[in-house]
Amino acid sequence: MQLIMYHNSSGREAFTKKLKSKEVHRAISLHPIKQHAYLYRLHNYMNGLKIEDAMLDSLKLRREVRFIEDELWKKYKININDENYIDNLELKRLSFDPSLTKFKPINETMMIPWDFTSRTLFSVAQLNPRRKLEGALKESMDDIVREVMESINKVSKERGRIIDFKDYLYGYHRVTPLYGSDYVLDLLLVYKKYRGRKMTVPVRRHSYLQRSFYKLETREITCQPGSGRLNSCDKLVYNSDLLLAGHINSRKQGRKLLDDENAEVGKIQKLRGESMDYYADLEKEYPENKLVLKQIDIQQEQEARKEYQEHKLEEKQEYPEHKEEKKEDDNHIGDDEYDDEPLHFTANEEIYFVVPLSGRNRVFERFLKNYETVCLVTNEPVHLVLILYTDPKDPQSKSFVFDLVQTMKDKYTNFKVKVIEPEGAFSRGVALERGASDCPDDALLFLVDVDMSFTTESLERIRLSTIKHKQIYFPIVFSEFDPSSVYRKSESPDHFLISESSGYWRFFGYGIVSLYRCDLKFIGGYDTSITGWGKEDVDLFDKAVKSNLTVFRSADPGLTHVFHKVECDNGLELKQREMCLNSKANTYVGQRVLAQFLNNDNDFKEFLAKPHLEGR
Repeated sequence: MQLIMYHNSSGREAFTKKLKSKEVHRAISLHPIKQHAYLYRLHNYMNGLKIEDAMLDSLKLRREVRFIEDELWKKYKININDENYIDNLELKRLSFDPSLTKFKPINETMMIPWDFTSRTLFSVAQLNPRRKLEGALKESMDDIVREVMESINKVSKERGRIIDFKDYLYGYHRVTPLYGSDYVLDLLLVYKKYRGRKMTVPVRRHSYLQRSFYKLETREITCQPGSGRLNSCDKLVYNSDLLLAGHINSRKQGRKLLDDENAEVGKIQKLRGESMDYYADLEKEYPENKLVLKQIDIQQEQEARKEYQEHKLEEKQEYPEHKEEKKEDDNHIGDDEYDDEPLHFTANEEIYFVVPLSGRNRVFERFLKNYETVCLVTNEPVHLVLILYTDPKDPQSKSFVFDLVQTMKDKYTNFKVKVIEPEGAFSRGVALERGASDCPDDALLFLVDVDMSFTTESLERIRLSTIKHKQIYFPIVFSEFDPSSVYRKSESPDHFLISESSGYWRFFGYGIVSLYRCDLKFIGGYDTSITGWGKEDVDLFDKAVKSNLTVFRSADPGLTHVFHKVECDNGLELKQREMCLNSKANTYVGQRVLAQFLNNDNDFKEFLAKPHLEGR
């Protein structure tokens, strides 16, 4: 009785959290619900379950119709030619019985691999084969297990037993685009017999499951004036007030779709597609009623904004305690208070290049030539901040750098540069933190190394992808393989040639980053206690992820890490040295070239052909 007349003893928190639980699904009454808003939420959730049941019943009926049609054809050669049903490709697809072999690949390239799941996920589809279970997949598997247990226990009363779910051991998962999600699950269950000879026994069960896709449904969303999240509709009308179309512009996409009174009909066809044929027929029938595009109704949008602002003002006056909470949390960048802020993109915003340097004169010379071509010749709004350390192997390297900088100053009046000379041994984290601290608080920083080559397009992407108080940009750069292995030359002929044989994308490299100085301070900056090679970039990335700011990552074809030999100091910490050696191994050559090299190596083939005894 206590299961079906379920009482939640959490007080005001009752039924305010996750509703997907066996207690909620088993019960015929739920008590107490202290907050009326959550009563509506619960009602909506229960209606959703009813809709799912109705969809499942519909699917079963479609399968029965399919079965009857097949039987009629086999026995009596009767073919049902109902255009509304049997000739509908989508309904045919839905009418197949659940099976893991529905999809039959024509060749090996069409085969859909399975992902192995346990406590972690193993997948061939991702660059990182082993990773944490994603939230969507975890929730889907929880739903599957709950539904399986409900199905098993439907007849528990008749059989005098109940089976409880204990643990999920392992399983396989894949998505077949035409039919649905397939699962093979190994479940640990507890069998409890309460009629006759009572017993409790742990059992394992393999479940072969498929969550079928349902038919495709679409919903057209019209504008909601005064909603605060959507602007008003931009109307396209006949001069006889016949409404043709409307569209919704979000604040991020801008408000302009059609602002020209002489716009062509082709622009409307992009909005309405086939429906324009109907209006074309109207024009032929009534030539005097020509199609005219009126201006976008800006007044309606302004009224909607005004209404929303008044609503927000009334809300603040009615609940002043909310305002006080905001004041206490003013420094909490990235919260909802910024959601209604317009997002600005300034094409000419100045970028501060923050570059640490110790020795490596020829590499810096190449970097400065690249900087000259991309920034100075084109008069890009940029500023170079150079953090220059003394190289113990070459104490005279500083004078070489200063000569290059002075030559560039004499050549270009728009060359803005600042050279900082810190004390002590070189440390990348310390250098970048020192360079950033000399920039204005609202400066757009591009923290980069001298090994990088960049293009004008990459600067545009930096400006576009970095948003103050909202978003930090960690570009995924392309890293070159050793050119002596790829081209048999000391240097690549084209640093922006992207192919499998020329290099690889650094998906797990976080050294290059673009963010505002104020956001760098907000997330905590670089850990200056980290010395030697690496680790400081991973630490900064972790801080960014844990903050309320959005971390944006994207492959940038305009950013290339030029190959250089990696030297891993034996004095590094174990973790740092391991990271350094892994990075060094990645830069030698690509897998395809390595496979070709080994395949053409006769000595290697002979080695593989020899019998190898265990223990030798």
